[in-house]
Amino acid sequence: MPDKIIIIGAGEQGRLAAAVLRYAPEREIAGFLDDQPGAGVLGRMADFSRWLPTHAFLIALGDNALRRKIFNELLAAGARFGNAIHPRACVEASVQLGVNIFIGALALVNHGSVIGDNTIINSGSIIEHDNRIGSHVHIAPGVITAGGVQVGDGALIGLGATIMEDLTVGENTVIGAHANVLNSMPANVIAYGNPAQIIRSR
Repeated sequence: MPDKIIIIGAGEQGRLAAAVLRYAPEREIAGFLDDQPGAGVLGRMADFSRWLPTHAFLIALGDNALRRKIFNELLAAGARFGNAIHPRACVEASVQLGVNIFIGALALVNHGSVIGDNTIINSGSIIEHDNRIGSHVHIAPGVITAGGVQVGDGALIGLGATIMEDLTVGENTVIGAHANVLNSMPANVIAYGNPAQIIRSR
């Protein structure tokens, strides 16, 4: 019997997650939880405890802080989590994946990398060898991280950004779209440009 899963978030990221999960016959999508009514929405996000005994969950929210909050609530309640990995993504066998992971179409996660819990790696991104991507991270479409990159918990790497080899992006830092990161970035800053420069603290 397929494992029943509820997607938390019925917006854009939730619909992406549902599209990916439909490739997995071992998963049956029971519906969505969202604070806005809509097609397939079974209840509000705070109502998850009703389904804890019988369903797994996938939190599909683009906002890192909200995704982290709900993940921690479900984790404390003993929830089971699913991953949504597109069949046209390439995840090397040596990669260590956490739980509640989304990996989009044509993404590559290369050998020796570690992907933390509750992280989104969107379509067409390249996570090269021996990366350490933290928990609650959002990697936007088309991002390239070279070998040995470390990305801290809660970071957001914007559309099409590139990060050169062996650099670190600190916790909760935002790298803007199409930025070219040539130096490590501290925690809790916003940086963009080519080369990327720190614009302000968060």
